[in-house]
Amino acid sequence: MGANGFPIVPNGSNPSPTWGIDFGVPLGSEPALEYPQIAGDSKVQVAPRITGKSYTPTPQESDSAATMYKCSVETGAQESWKKAMTEAEDSALAVNNLALKEWAPKVARVAELASGAV
Repeated sequence: MGANGFPIVPNGSNPSPTWGIDFGVPLGSEPALEYPQIAGDSKVQVAPRITGKSYTPTPQESDSAATMYKCSVETGAQESWKKAMTEAEDSALAVNNLALKEWAPKVARVAELASGAV
């Protein structure tokens, strides 16, 4: 990151949650959620669903994300991460293979019933 113009500040005010280092990148913004007001003295009110918030990164944040990804590919970190995730997935499947096979027809039947309800 430092070689690509992003300062590395170990105790900066905006540390990356992954590495705990501030790369000097201003973060983007997201709108505040608007919660519905509860009317009257009712004890229960059904509120409308809250849609996902849109996040708008700053141009510097977008550039740093692209740089971080390129760096992870160049250093082999991306490949190491993929390998670790694949091994974890394979291990979980191997440990739970019998249960997964037993549940497959049940899940298929529930999906079939659910599709008829739509």
